[in-house]
Amino acid sequence: MVINIVGLISTFLYINTIFAQKLNPFIYNNQDNSLKLYGLEYLGLGYNIKESSPFGNDEDDPIDLAYKEPVISFENATSLVGKGAEINLPLGVWIRNESLCYRTSSVIKSEGEKVDSRIFTEDIKINMVNYEHKLENKSLNKLLTKNNLSIKKINCSIHTSGMIISYQWKLKKSISILLNDIQNKLVKDSGHTSNSNPQKNQKNIEKDWYNIFNTYGTHVLTKITLGGKIIEINAVEGGQNITENTSIFGSKLDINFFKMSLNSNSKDKLHDLDKNKSEKIIILGGNAMTTDRKTTNNNGEINYDKKLDKQKWVETIKYNPVPIKFELTPLSYFIYQNFSDENLVNSFHYFLKQYLN
Repeated sequence: MVINIVGLISTFLYINTIFAQKLNPFIYNNQDNSLKLYGLEYLGLGYNIKESSPFGNDEDDPIDLAYKEPVISFENATSLVGKGAEINLPLGVWIRNESLCYRTSSVIKSEGEKVDSRIFTEDIKINMVNYEHKLENKSLNKLLTKNNLSIKKINCSIHTSGMIISYQWKLKKSISILLNDIQNKLVKDSGHTSNSNPQKNQKNIEKDWYNIFNTYGTHVLTKITLGGKIIEINAVEGGQNITENTSIFGSKLDINFFKMSLNSNSKDKLHDLDKNKSEKIIILGGNAMTTDRKTTNNNGEINYDKKLDKQKWVETIKYNPVPIKFELTPLSYFIYQNFSDENLVNSFHYFLKQYLN
């Protein structure tokens, strides 16, 4: 089964831009439009790991709905000299230009749902806490759980931006108001006055935390790498004996050298990605470019199929980069920075555990 990817990616890029513009007006109200190229519109956004689906939850819905409202309030910008111009950055934020591509090829022995996590969470790093989420993608579940999988990836990065975690960050006023309300309820709950109802108060606190998780997420995006990614997933034929996981990692190359290498006739195990042969192919970033390929069937009939042009795709990444790798920091870290209240943080962890189960 093959995704009709061209229209899908165009829709993804349009919706992603509108979504980011709504959530981070700091970037879009700033006259320096170059900021948008560095992924700064994603920094400081909330992210709900319970809803995480990096490639969407179905073929027709490519948007990761785990992105939530802004959590961090960025301070006045500082100037950083870039190539030919000054770039204004919020305090405590850094950027790094990158121009690297690499390829990987691996075979994974199917172990049901565990396969999901290894494929789709390797580019999501959660700081300070270990959590392995389950990917919910209806269009991939059957393929993932019934077969040994051959997975080939191309990753190309353009920019990386991040927040200095040790910086004293301020929460948005909107979430601070909600947290202050929870803090007051915790104080009231600990008092156990004769007129209070501890059980009812706990239920209200749970409701308030769940509202925060659903609106602002469970974590904060603190590091983003923009670029493009292609993932080809094929079921390994049943006759092949797969005894253990295997992996081949290609060297990291400058994006221009990598583009030229795509034309070489390499006979290693990193075969060309072919849209017509793959059972599932996912493309993030850039524009999916295809070329016509002439084929002849057993009856001598000539057909023209579409083949993914990887070289042209690489050339378009810089115009439409999307998040291909990111790091998350627990919301509780920033709550403690702003409130210095261990009871509030402990309450966060208690209800987060219930929320994730």
